[in-house]
Amino acid sequence: MKKENRFINIELKMLIENQKTSIKFYTIFAFALLSIGLGLIITFIHVHKTAKSPADTNTMVNGIMTASGALLASLSAIPLKEIFAKREKLTAYRIVKHHLEEFDADEGNMNENELIKMRELVWKVIEHTTLA
Repeated sequence: MKKENRFINIELKMLIENQKTSIKFYTIFAFALLSIGLGLIITFIHVHKTAKSPADTNTMVNGIMTASGALLASLSAIPLKEIFAKREKLTAYRIVKHHLEEFDADEGNMNENELIKMRELVWKVIEHTTLA
């Protein structure tokens, strides 16, 4: 029983790390887009101040506006709904892991049915992740 519990812990640890990695990727992606946007704003302000003629200003502003439009379109690609769902899954995995740690601490009173249910739950998550 202890060996099976250890495997569930390993699987949960891998699922938790997967969720953390996904959240980190989305966060870095959002930060990169925000940095690019701020860079464009700073460039626009600098170009506007240093332009020698209105024609130069218009040409550069058109290029910056095109890049800003592309940036805004890419901002819509940040899936906030998915990030929140991953955070909720992460919380659920941590709850299951906490229960397994309690089972390890209280080995004499371990409820086999709950352990079997947790094992099935972990395998359903792995199956859903694999087939999705």
